[in-house]
Amino acid sequence: MEHNRPQGDRPPEVRIPDDRTQQVRRHMRAYRSRLRAQGLRPVQLWVPDTRRPSVVAEWRRQSLSVANDPAEHEVLSWMDDVSDVDGWS
Repeated sequence: MEHNRPQGDRPPEVRIPDDRTQQVRRHMRAYRSRLRAQGLRPVQLWVPDTRRPSVVAEWRRQSLSVANDPAEHEVLSWMDDVSDVDGWS
C-alpha cells in the first residue's frame, strides 16, 4: 500500500490532537475496555463495495445464471420452508 507523503527531506506534519480529540480517544478506549471485560473482542469485516459497478454487475451475472435453474428454485423453496422469521420486523 502506498502512502501519501510529502516530497523532499521535510518530515510529514504531525497533528497534535486537541482536547476534544483526546476526550473522544479516552471515551473510546474506556468503551472498548468495557466490551472486552464482557468477553467481546473487535472483529474487522470486509464486505463487497456496492458502490462499484463491477460488483453490482457480477451479482447480476450470478443471479441471471441461476434464474431459471430448477435446482435453484428447489433450494429457495427449501430455505423458505426451514426459515423461522416470526417476530422479525
